[in-house]
Amino acid sequence: MKFNAKTKMYPIAVALVFLSLALSFVFIFNKNHEPHNIFMRPTNKNAASQNPYSSDEESALADSPELSKSNPSTIPIFMYHYIRSYFNTNDPIGVDLSVSPEKFEEQLAWLKNNGYHNVFPNFFNSPKPLSFAPVILTFDDGYQDAYDSAFPMLQKYQMAGIFYLIVNKIGTPGYLTWDEIREMQNAGMSFGSQLRASLRPR
Repeated sequence: MKFNAKTKMYPIAVALVFLSLALSFVFIFNKNHEPHNIFMRPTNKNAASQNPYSSDEESALADSPELSKSNPSTIPIFMYHYIRSYFNTNDPIGVDLSVSPEKFEEQLAWLKNNGYHNVFPNFFNSPKPLSFAPVILTFDDGYQDAYDSAFPMLQKYQMAGIFYLIVNKIGTPGYLTWDEIREMQNAGMSFGSQLRASLRPR
């Protein structure tokens, strides 16, 4: 049986037709079934007007606390690094990774006043509807300001966070000590290992 150029091109043409039909179907389906966006601000207008996340920061709050109660898969997760006032123009990355203590307290107050309570990531092992709106607060690297700034404010607002530590940095200047970690853990904070040593140039 001989195959000419037209015969060889036939399967390719058929495949392209089916691909076009499939892409058209996906476009039409998505147009009529918008995916739920867990990063929308609360629908409560009064709460939204005072939302400390709505100015320069992307809001990671669910559509409303009620949604997070009934659908725990929409739990917002906030990741912090430094809780400090830092304005070194020669260190733009450090500035971007920093949240001032005043701003952090404002955010915690907003969460508390809008019915949010913290859970830890292991909640996803067996998620279930909750009587409150859940939120997860994480802190990377184990900097000293986690103890000096974040920890007292979390206690003030009866919230807790999970702190991911750089193991080789524990007890070195600028990082948490083992005694501080034990104190925070005894107060309800949770800890995990981020990595053994930091690969980020400082």
